[in-house]
This record gives sequence, C-alpha cells and structure tokens, in this order.
Amino acid sequence: MKKIGIIGYGCVGQGLVRYFAQQPHLPYTIAGIAVKRVGIPRPETSIPITTNPEVLLEDPEIDLIVEAIDDATAALAYAEAALRNGKDVITANKKMVATSLRQLLALQTTTGRRVWFEAAVGGSIPIITLLDGYYKDEPLMRIRGILNGTSNYVLTKIFNEKLDYNRALRQAQQLGFAESDPTADVSGKDAWYKSKLLAYQAFGVDIALDNIFHYGIEYLTHDDIQYARSKNKRIKLVPIVLPTQQGIASWVVPHFIDENDPFYAIDNEYNSIEIDGQFLGKQHLTGKGAGALPTAGALFGDLQRATRSGTLPEYGTPGIADPASIAVEVYIRDRHVLSNDVLAFDHVREGYLDDHYHYLIGHIGLDRLIALKPWLEKRRCTVVATGHYIQKDVQPQRAHARTLGAAALPH
Repeated sequence: MKKIGIIGYGCVGQGLVRYFAQQPHLPYTIAGIAVKRVGIPRPETSIPITTNPEVLLEDPEIDLIVEAIDDATAALAYAEAALRNGKDVITANKKMVATSLRQLLALQTTTGRRVWFEAAVGGSIPIITLLDGYYKDEPLMRIRGILNGTSNYVLTKIFNEKLDYNRALRQAQQLGFAESDPTADVSGKDAWYKSKLLAYQAFGVDIALDNIFHYGIEYLTHDDIQYARSKNKRIKLVPIVLPTQQGIASWVVPHFIDENDPFYAIDNEYNSIEIDGQFLGKQHLTGKGAGALPTAGALFGDLQRATRSGTLPEYGTPGIADPASIAVEVYIRDRHVLSNDVLAFDHVREGYLDDHYHYLIGHIGLDRLIALKPWLEKRRCTVVATGHYIQKDVQPQRAHARTLGAAALPH
C-alpha cells in the first residue's frame, strides 16, 4: 500500500480526498494532510492533519507528496524538500513548474525522483499523459488551445448573453470559476505558464517566459466585441506552440475565432486543445478546465503513472525560435490615434479611425509585441490575433532542456 502526503487542503486538496473516499479499493492511502492554519471551516476527515509540512516531507514511510497550494514560492520549497527526501512530487501549480523548471530538472537528475504536473495544464484533459504516450513519436505541427476556464467563461457570457465584461467576471467569481483576484486568468498569465509547459512536454524545450508574448482579455471594449460580431466571429484566449524552421515558438493572445473553428463552440469553463500531427492530422480534446474534482482526477492520473514508472528518460532537443522570426497578424485597438511609427507593423492590411476608436490590422514581429507590451497595457489597448502568421529568416537560439517529470518528447 503506497502512502501519500497532501500539502494544502483547499479546493484541490479537498477534491482529491473526496476522490479517494469514493474509490476505497485503490492501492493508496493518504497518510496525512498539511495545512497552513487550523480553525478554518473544512470538510471533516479522519486523515491526520498537521500545520507542519515537514512531518510529511520527512516521513520515510510516505512515498509521494501531492502539492496543492497556490503559493508558488512555498510550493517550490516543498517540492525540493520532497525530492531530496526521495519522494516523487505531483503538483497542479503551473506557475511553480514554469518559473522553476531548471531547478526541478537539476534535482531530478541528482535525486532520481520525478515531478508530475498533468493537473497544471489542461484541467481534466490528459494532455501531458497523451504527449507522453500516444503522441510521443508523432511529428507535431502545432498545438493550440483554450486553457483558461475563467477567461473562457467570461468571453462566453459576453458573446452568448451580451453581458458586459465586469458583470461576466463577477458571475464567474460567484460560481467559483474565478478567484477574488482574477488577474492571472484575465491577463493571460495563467495560460502563459501553461504554454511553456506544453512547449516543454511536446518538444523538450525550455522557452524563457520573457520570449513568450502574452496578452489578456481585460482591455476588451464594446467596440472590440462589435467588430468581432460584424465579422461573424467570437474571441477566445488561445495559446499557440509552433515548431518553425528556426525552432519552437509560442505566444498567448486573444484570437478571432470563426464558426468553422472547433473552438467557436467551446463555452463556459471548458478547456479545449487541438493537436496537429504530421501523420494523425488534427485532433481535438475537450473537458472541464476548472473545479475540484476535474483537477483531483488529473492529480490522481499522475499518481497512477508515478507508481508505475521508475527511470528518467532522456531525449534530444530542438532549437528555440527567436521571437523575431515570427510575425503574427493582429488587430490592435486604442482610444487614440495609433502611429505605425511606434507600432512598427511589418505590413498594415486594414485600419479604421473615428473620434474614440482606432484600430490597425497587420503583421508584427513577436519580438516587437514583447517590447510593446508595457506600452500597450498602459494605454489599455486591445490586442487580438487573426490566426495568420508568417516565418522570417532569423538565426535560431541555442536550446536548453532536459526531461522533467512526465515529459516524454518526440525522438
């Protein structure tokens, strides 16, 4: 019987305990739960609860630690301690894994233990497991997805029910799909971390987060929504991971989606991922992206895999594309006149100007978008991609990657 320690007993931790309670035949037992403080209303449980995580981290009888807290800094400290003490780690903390990839890789090498992060990427969609197995030897042409349930819920209400942004966001918070501080979700940062993990899992590259352009939905206005409707399109926040002639590139930005796109009908808190393979073609996976039990199910999937797998595989590494090698076609809207002398579009295809609304549509380098991001946010501009992009001739960067946890990369 494998013994498990859980650090964190909030929504995710409680979901995992419920998952275990409903499947008593499982060959695992929860030896203890560590919480930050007692006295907070929580579901009753017969499992021992402690406020000292070291009790679990240092227990030689515990084989595996499930980390289920929001604090990325503390999560990293617990993960490092668990690995050093000979325990595998399962986590749903995408920020911790994305921002601490190098440290975790180094510890895996020295300890021989693993980090598993299925629950950190696609909610109930087992994308990491599939990339680790079914798609392992498939040459992948592109991965894109809807990976944030909060932003998708808000956009659904805006387009389907004509709610304004603030009302839709409040509704998402009331239903538990958005945190009291939803910044990470609506700014695109949550999907930003996930895109890095997808790039790593699918292609074995550790793309610096600073080289992944990300932009959110928080600056969308009525004019932007009306423009999309006039073109019979909806807007979805879509991360893209793309192998190019220069290497692997990624960006996260709202996209115009037309009715022929499978993402058009992905509504509310659901996530969806499209995998485009050279031989298998396009395949679509859809599932809940938020909630205690879907996340718990993803954690449990990693638990099953962790108990079956022992050695760390090694894989080759492709290059990382310079952001200057990709030009993405985007719609940029401002309340004031936009000057292409400032924006530096490679090519402008369309534009419009009246007393309160100005937009330009054209191709612009990812490197330029990254440089412009603070300026765009300060002016509360909207940025929406059309889905078109081109590759430019720029020398690739050197790649840096080793296998992390569940990562199983194409040979």
